[in-house]
Amino acid sequence: MAPPSLTIWDAVASAAYVFAVCVAFALARGALDPVGFAYYGVAAEWRTPVLLALLAALQVAWIGDAIVLGRRLKGAAQRALLVVAAIAGPFMMVVGLGQLDGWRYDHRSDVTNVAAGGAMMLMIAVVYAVRRWAFHTTRRA
Repeated sequence: MAPPSLTIWDAVASAAYVFAVCVAFALARGALDPVGFAYYGVAAEWRTPVLLALLAALQVAWIGDAIVLGRRLKGAAQRALLVVAAIAGPFMMVVGLGQLDGWRYDHRSDVTNVAAGGAMMLMIAVVYAVRRWAFHTTRRA
């Protein structure tokens, strides 16, 4: 049985992925697209702050996961790969979401929204599945 601290950490880290799914859903719906106001031509743009908040949440989750997994791994090469993944992984994931959103924004249609949203959800699901696999395969007996 896992110690309570790891169970709590798993819930916290999983919340970052739930937030990622919510952000992907909002991006796919177009809810974060720039909105123009008549008042002095000011436009409200929520995409960047939300993606930066997602980057921060994923960075915390990946660093925490790297600490937990690093304590389980024996080799220096594995730990070095884990450090690189913890630093670059969240950034690459958010950039991927942003690229899909940019494509969706350029090709506005319902089909594009569904395709981009599906690709975003698939990317998040694959990364989360790899995370679960890493924790399962490194679990101490």
